[in-house]
Amino acid sequence: MQDTSSGFLSSKLTFSVKRKQMFSPYSDRISRNRVASDKRLANITAEIRKRADKVQKSPIPELKASEFALYCQTGNRTIYEEKYFAVRFNLEMLVLAECLEGNGKYINRIVDYIRAICSEPCWTVPAHAWDNDDVLPSYKYTPQRPLCNPDLTFACVHP
Repeated sequence: MQDTSSGFLSSKLTFSVKRKQMFSPYSDRISRNRVASDKRLANITAEIRKRADKVQKSPIPELKASEFALYCQTGNRTIYEEKYFAVRFNLEMLVLAECLEGNGKYINRIVDYIRAICSEPCWTVPAHAWDNDDVLPSYKYTPQRPLCNPDLTFACVHP
């Protein structure tokens, strides 16, 4: 393992900071093929591919401001949140399927989903974006970590 400690951090710490990669890089086809061909994982990998193929053919769920506002107006969170979480789940299925296939089949759709998520006005659900009795959501808040999974998804997408 390579030592990647910075001068600033290492001067403040009494131990060396080591960086470990969580997943093998996309370019590591040996590891990817091992997972893709593992008979013990056949049901799971088949389901991932099936879902990704369905996502590939379906439109990206549209997150509407009017549906976001329903939480404040009526208390209804589910209409917006179902689409919000579907977008993230769909991206995850596409990324996993691309890692299994490794042939670029899902790349364009992955880019479409990343673009859609980056275009969202905030990365949180309605119940966490309202400031008291505001009529419109307040986007000044930092998204809550458990609900802000694009950062993890994007980190796993990056080669």
